[in-house]
Amino acid sequence: MRDIVMILLMLILIALLCVYLHISLSWHSIDVISLEAEEFIREKLDPAFDTERFRSYIDKLLQRIDFLDENKVIFFTPFYDRKRSQSSLNAHTGLPGQKVIIFTPGWAARLYRESFAGKSDGAITDLFAFVLGHEMTHKEQRRFIFLFGRKRVCAGWLREISSDFGGIRKSGLSAGRVRFCLEKEILEREGRRQRRYGSKTVLRPHPTWEYRMKCWESGRMTRELVDKICRDCGIIDRRFCDRMKRIYAEKPAGSMRRAG
Repeated sequence: MRDIVMILLMLILIALLCVYLHISLSWHSIDVISLEAEEFIREKLDPAFDTERFRSYIDKLLQRIDFLDENKVIFFTPFYDRKRSQSSLNAHTGLPGQKVIIFTPGWAARLYRESFAGKSDGAITDLFAFVLGHEMTHKEQRRFIFLFGRKRVCAGWLREISSDFGGIRKSGLSAGRVRFCLEKEILEREGRRQRRYGSKTVLRPHPTWEYRMKCWESGRMTRELVDKICRDCGIIDRRFCDRMKRIYAEKPAGSMRRAG
């Protein structure tokens, strides 16, 4: 019986490895934007979408970015993320160990329109740089796979807000500028649903944008801010809070600009 269980576990591991390799190869075969994303944009967002013009525009944008560390930027929605709206502005780091940053087709459509804008306040391109920096900071952080309940939520909130500070620093923007871009490109479009914060949302894995922007006022991830986030997540375990401070609290030299 034990041998059968071991064989089954080995088969499961081999199957997972095959899936991982398949996803990795498929991601790295994408030339900036997937065919599926192109079709979605033309059908739902912009019938005149020109793929070659878009690729050229993205290449120019990425030439200004010096923190990608060989990571590839691609635009598509992976199979495990279908529940999110493809037309919204979402991004993530993909599977562990993969050198990609994934943006939804909504980003591609919005950036494509920006390439025709002429005079522009640059809000969407600045927001793109911030999100790239945010996702790159995620890649530099440790994950907390074996945490549960409020502690897992709290670690997630700390990870998100810490990555916000990283995104602001990497992009070279001020917190005020990032806030302006968010207000214009996401919050005004998606409504007050994105702003809610209170006891009913405390167990959501991501803090709201309103909460995150409030945290930016501290200028960096201070020990006091880590304490506050722990309290807001209902954490009373001081050993856990101290552990989070050792991981996330920054030294004063890591402060960011607050001016708009």
